[in-house]
Amino acid sequence: MQGLLVLAFLTVFFVATNALVSNCTCKGNLSMGTYFVSWMIRDNNRSLVDFNVSVNTGADTWVAVGFSEDRFMPITDVAIGADNGTYSFVEDRWNNATRPAGPIYDTEQNFIDTSTSRYNDMLTISFTRPIDSPDDTQDLDLTQCRYVLWAYGGNVGMFPSMMSDEAASSLTRHTMRGVFSEQLCLCPANETCPDATPATPATSPTPATSPTAGTEAPTSSAFSVANFAIITFIFILIAAIF
Repeated sequence: MQGLLVLAFLTVFFVATNALVSNCTCKGNLSMGTYFVSWMIRDNNRSLVDFNVSVNTGADTWVAVGFSEDRFMPITDVAIGADNGTYSFVEDRWNNATRPAGPIYDTEQNFIDTSTSRYNDMLTISFTRPIDSPDDTQDLDLTQCRYVLWAYGGNVGMFPSMMSDEAASSLTRHTMRGVFSEQLCLCPANETCPDATPATPATSPTPATSPTAGTEAPTSSAFSVANFAIITFIFILIAAIF
C-alpha cells in the first residue's frame, strides 16, 4: 500500500510540474475588447522582455498593464502611459498595499526603449523591462508566473515634460479594468520557446463597475494535464485503501 501511495505521489508531482513548466512562452498576447497586450523575450539570455499595450481610448486618457502575484490591484507592478498627440509618457509605477492615490511613481525607473503612438483613438505604449528586475522593492520579477491586470480610461490632468523624470500628475481613476484569467509565464533560458498562438480580440470591453470584469481565456492544457494527474492519484489511493 505504501509503495502505491509513493508511486501515486511521484506521478502527480512530475506530471504536474512538467505540465506547468511547458506552459511557458517567449512571445504571446492577451486581449479584452479593444485592449491588447503582447510580449516577446528580446535576447537569447532571456534577460529582457518587450511589451506593447494598445487600446481604443480618448486623447487625454491613460492605459496601464500590471503584473501581480494575485488577481488584485494592491502590490502590483504597473506600466502606465498616455499620448495626446503633443505630449506623452510611459512610466514604471507601483501599487502599494494601501493605494491612497493609485499607482505611485517608482523611484527606480527600470524601463528602456519606451515609446508611444496614437492613430485616431488607438493608443499604443511600448516598453522593455528586465525579466529579473534589480528593483526588489517596487518591481515584481517575471521569472515567476504573474497575473496580468489591465486598466484604461482615466484622465491625465497634466502631462510631464518629455525631458523630465517627474511623474504625471492628476491621474483620475480608470473607467475600464479587469484581470486576465491566463497568467504570464515566461520561459527560462533552459527552456525551448514554443510557438505563440495569436489571440483573437474580443468585441467589447468590460466596464470597471462589473463584478466579473476581465477575460475568460481558454483553460490551459497544462492545467488539464495536472488535473488528470490528480485524478489518477485519487483512483490509486482508493485502490490502495480497498
